[in-house]
Amino acid sequence: MPKTQPPVDDELLFRALTGVATEREREAVAEWRRDDDANQLRYRELELILMTLAAGEAAFEVPAPPPVETFMGRAASEPGSALPIGRRRPATWAVASLSAATVALGFAALQYWARPLRQPTFGGEQIGTASESRTVTLRDSTRVILGPDSRLRTELRSDEREVWLVGRAEFTVAPRPGLKFRVHTSGGDASDLGTRFVVRVSRSRMQLAVFEGRVAVMSGGASAEAGAGELVTTIGGGRPQVVRIRQAHTPGDWVRAALVFEATPLTEVAAAIEQHYGVQVRVPRALAGRTVTAWFIKEPTAGQVLTAICRAVGAKCTIGDTVAVFSS
Repeated sequence: MPKTQPPVDDELLFRALTGVATEREREAVAEWRRDDDANQLRYRELELILMTLAAGEAAFEVPAPPPVETFMGRAASEPGSALPIGRRRPATWAVASLSAATVALGFAALQYWARPLRQPTFGGEQIGTASESRTVTLRDSTRVILGPDSRLRTELRSDEREVWLVGRAEFTVAPRPGLKFRVHTSGGDASDLGTRFVVRVSRSRMQLAVFEGRVAVMSGGASAEAGAGELVTTIGGGRPQVVRIRQAHTPGDWVRAALVFEATPLTEVAAAIEQHYGVQVRVPRALAGRTVTAWFIKEPTAGQVLTAICRAVGAKCTIGDTVAVFSS
């Protein structure tokens, strides 16, 4: 029997934005946001409201009201404060006192209801997966789809939200004024300048596919920016290379696929295969400039990858247990 998702209303959205929603509620909100652009706009509106409240709360601290005994002692010590029997303080004094008490209670209520916003805005999360992907919402409302056999750790440092990734993940980054978003991998670092991208890491090879906004990648002492529909690749800490994505795949495809080559020069394909499988791949200079676009949804063997690549570039291959040789 299919699982029924809870209805998504403003109350549930506030629960998700303040980090108190259940896993099932967060999944319902994520599905609701994907269904319609108007839903996504509403979510961002409520997120901005909460950000504004949090900023106002941080800027305006209300001191605790003094105890009643303080007022009583002060009244007894001030000249003319005692009231003769039979006389009453003017009604305006009572109204003013009531108004002051109401304001104090109002500020106390504001502090109480805004208290959930005092929780850490980011960091301290360690998430891992086994054979299945997992969707999570970080404390800053960033949505992450973590691929199989992947690990993620978060930390907040000064003005940056930092993520350490092993494996692959899709990020839909929540905007936070004054807080950058950076992903660290063994193949390089990525700084988000937009909202949505996928990072794939295998040892020291990193691929970053951008779907919305722009992302800057730093590796090998160089940096490169990519926009929607572009792919950045780094291998062994080398300079980042940017290409247009030729095949139309969803972010989910990029997260699930075991091995991806997208308009990749054959020499880089050879380096990636060497790193992934520990097989030495020799490519002659005559074939070095040819490019490969190939997707492997399930984890292939080294022989399957090499055979497919040989066919893709129209080459001949001699494949052994530890060495593969391409020839024209």
